[in-house]
Amino acid sequence: MRPGDAGLGWLVRVLAAVSVVFLAALAVAPLGPYFAEWRRAQQRYNALAGANGARPIPVALQQIWKPELGITDRCISCHLGMGESAPVAGDPLFRAHPTIPHDALEFGCTSCHGGQGRATTREAAHGFVSHWDQQMLPREHVEAGCGTCHNDSPTPRLAEAEALALRKGCLGCHKVDGRGGDEAPVLDTAGLKPIGDLNFSGVPGEQTLANYMRRHLLDPAGVVAGSLMVPQPVTAAEADLLTTWVLSLRRRPLPAEYLPRDRVRRTLLAETRPLLSGEAAFGAYCSGCHGPKGQGANYGGQPTRFPAIASPDFLDVASNAFLEGTITNGRPGRRMPPLAGPNGTLRPEELTSIVGYLRSLGPSVPPRAEVEAARPDPALGPELYRRDCAICHGPSGEGTALGSPLATADAPARSRDRLYEALARGVAGTAMPAYRIYDAAMMRAVTDAVIGLSRIDGSGAAWRQAPGSPERGGGLYGRHCAGCHGDRGQGKTGTSLANSGFQQVTSLGYVAAMVARGRADTPMPAFRLDGVNHSALTADEILDISAFVAAGLPGAPPEAR
Repeated sequence: MRPGDAGLGWLVRVLAAVSVVFLAALAVAPLGPYFAEWRRAQQRYNALAGANGARPIPVALQQIWKPELGITDRCISCHLGMGESAPVAGDPLFRAHPTIPHDALEFGCTSCHGGQGRATTREAAHGFVSHWDQQMLPREHVEAGCGTCHNDSPTPRLAEAEALALRKGCLGCHKVDGRGGDEAPVLDTAGLKPIGDLNFSGVPGEQTLANYMRRHLLDPAGVVAGSLMVPQPVTAAEADLLTTWVLSLRRRPLPAEYLPRDRVRRTLLAETRPLLSGEAAFGAYCSGCHGPKGQGANYGGQPTRFPAIASPDFLDVASNAFLEGTITNGRPGRRMPPLAGPNGTLRPEELTSIVGYLRSLGPSVPPRAEVEAARPDPALGPELYRRDCAICHGPSGEGTALGSPLATADAPARSRDRLYEALARGVAGTAMPAYRIYDAAMMRAVTDAVIGLSRIDGSGAAWRQAPGSPERGGGLYGRHCAGCHGDRGQGKTGTSLANSGFQQVTSLGYVAAMVARGRADTPMPAFRLDGVNHSALTADEILDISAFVAAGLPGAPPEAR
């Protein structure tokens, strides 16, 4: 190329301009640290130190280095009072660290507070920059940082937050430290969830982990489309407490010399946790879906109803074995997890106590003496008998395929003692449920009515409950039950009757009693009576439907089970 070519002159000018820019950048680069935030903070500290009689410090980056914890924290370059510099008044940055049971310098800052320890600017250090997923905990949730190391709650707020989480039934679906259900994600490290993994399109306000968790508690399906998490009725203060609890679930591996005593006892020495009372266990594992008093609920966006397990109609029909089996085995493929058994969360004593607590939510049985002392009511007894007893025992006490005769001279249940026991506790192995919903006057009236039945010929002692016909029951089931329970027993608004967990604990007598009696305040009607959308079923029809269900709904495909 000849010197006169226009292209060469243009190139020389471009290279000259780039060289000037490069030299200018090199000249200005050293000025960046000079005007850095940490330098201005230290200069301000030195000015205040002189006024407070404290020793000024050399202006330089400061850091806590703990390679065994993977920590390099430069936070004390600005938060000087938290490090080895003397605290001074006049600026919140220069206050001393609040008193805690251990030396903050031994653990660094980010192990408790989160954030980006190597950063040297406020925004980056607090984690509010792109490509950094661990933000610093907000002031109102700062105690959540204790969960990094501790199993037990070492502060009053964190203890209150954990207690609230237990009362709200979070462990019914989620596992924490190996305890809880398997319906939802394990929460052991929920407080360390990376911000970059979250979709904030349904989260109003700040794009922070704390705000995301709070909104998710209040409106799960609004934050995560299709979420099956049950929204809990909580106050604003409770939502904040639960957010603190979720953020505290941030357990990290630690060298043995850094383990706190509670974690040593739990993880290294395998210390057994304290037993929960029945009420506490119910709150922790059941109330989140079934309600704090077992009242059941339909939650918006949920495909199935959570049954009212404290309903007197249910508790009168379900035996302790039914309840314990359900809690132990759960409902595979449904929302109900297995919670007891060899590898379960509940210990045997807790399983027993939770059933006892559930029983306490229903009405109590009036004492025998109170029943005998009640004033006779000749009109009430026959009315109750027609409404509640005649379907199984016959209008005149003659008995049916479903219930024993009560009017024969040798009827086993004809004595007052036997009638009281039957009404108070039901009759095992039959369709006779308890009637704890009766008060003393009602029990006395029904007893009088049964004893006053006109005697008929026959042997009550020879009665045996008929087995029923599953073949006939299948057709009746399709007409009367499939609308709620599914044509294959897969469950819709009603229980999944073909589910293996239900089939393990049910019996013909349980199904028959539930069909006849229904469950008040739920969509399950009492088929012994005429209803708005159905006519009363006969004892034989109830027996056949029950035989079909108890036999596992023959013909239902395996996926329904």
